[in-house]
Amino acid sequence: MSYLTLTVSVVFAKFPGIAAKICSKIDGVVNKAVKAVNQLAEKLKTKVTQVMNFLPPRWIRRWLRYRTSIPS
Repeated sequence: MSYLTLTVSVVFAKFPGIAAKICSKIDGVVNKAVKAVNQLAEKLKTKVTQVMNFLPPRWIRRWLRYRTSIPS
């Protein structure tokens, strides 16, 4: 249960029907947002894979060496 749905449940404790409707709408919006983010992440993953497959392996090795040599 998210903080928002918990808050709605507490605020509308005397009206469980209204609380349930609001919570279901919140859950629907959150699920829709999660689905959209996951789709975008998959597209990004596909594009990065295409770029990595396009680059010569020598460039990738150099980039990995460079990246690991940078102090965090």
